[in-house]
Amino acid sequence: MPSFFVLYIVRLINMNKNLSKISEYSFDTELPTGLFDKVMSRIERERKILAVKKRLAYFSILFMATSAITLPLWVNLFTELTQSGFIQYLLLPFYDLRAVAASWQDFSLSLLETLPTIILTCSLTGLFVLLFSLRSMAKYFQMFKDLTKSQFNDKQYGY
Repeated sequence: MPSFFVLYIVRLINMNKNLSKISEYSFDTELPTGLFDKVMSRIERERKILAVKKRLAYFSILFMATSAITLPLWVNLFTELTQSGFIQYLLLPFYDLRAVAASWQDFSLSLLETLPTIILTCSLTGLFVLLFSLRSMAKYFQMFKDLTKSQFNDKQYGY
């Protein structure tokens, strides 16, 4: 215990000597005008860059996940369209237009009945999310590029 107390006293004495040496120096240099505004704008720019990076990462992950899910959905949609007979009903007016014109109401109902609506809805939703994430990724990538370009080409910060 006494050794700790001695070390503490020695440290206090050394600190007092260092403080007296620091006080001998004169700090007459004046800070440049507008330094505070420059520092605050730089902090704000870094905050914006960080926010854009987070959003870019989020939409990149969303794009990758959606593209991994959407491709099998579209393959499944085309399989369902061919298995349900929708393609055959859709091509029927090109083969026998008179038969379709004669019973167009029954034909339209048959066409709607064979349409796989659930998988079509899922596929279109996946495509919508995929395109939305791609658009958002491009938007935030452009924002990130603009923010970092102005950071490195800005002469007022001395970089």
